[in-house]
Amino acid sequence: MNGIGQAICLAALMAALETYAHSQQFCDEMDFRVARSADDIVITGHTGISTNARIPPQMHGLPVVEIGERAFANRRLTSVVTYESVMRIGDEAFSNNQLASVARMGHGAFAGSQITSIAIDDNVDVHTFSGLPCGFVSLYQNQGQRAGTYVLNDRAWAFEPRL
Repeated sequence: MNGIGQAICLAALMAALETYAHSQQFCDEMDFRVARSADDIVITGHTGISTNARIPPQMHGLPVVEIGERAFANRRLTSVVTYESVMRIGDEAFSNNQLASVARMGHGAFAGSQITSIAIDDNVDVHTFSGLPCGFVSLYQNQGQRAGTYVLNDRAWAFEPRL
């Protein structure tokens, strides 16, 4: 490859890396409405325009521990990334979006969405889940509430254990 070809390849690689790095950034703190205590942050709303919400593990130097009720409802979201600092997701927090996978949720959190996979920890109380396709709760309980990913294929849930 000649010098011009190498320069073009390098420029393309740099552009791709910049695009990837930008996509991995958290949403701007201004995209969220929050309730702040002395110890932590609760996200109470989302005002951003992106369909991909990347919730930071900290805001204003405090951990984000909760996503409040209806905080992301009706936002046309297709993906949400949260971190282990989030201990609770409130009722209907992500209702009426186009999300495809979830990790934790409150009652009705994903009602009206098209859930096709759920990554979940051991022994989660799933009795309050609603808005999910039929069969998830039964399979999770039949698997002994084991951690893993539960995937919906052709209207039937399958279990993929966490390694």
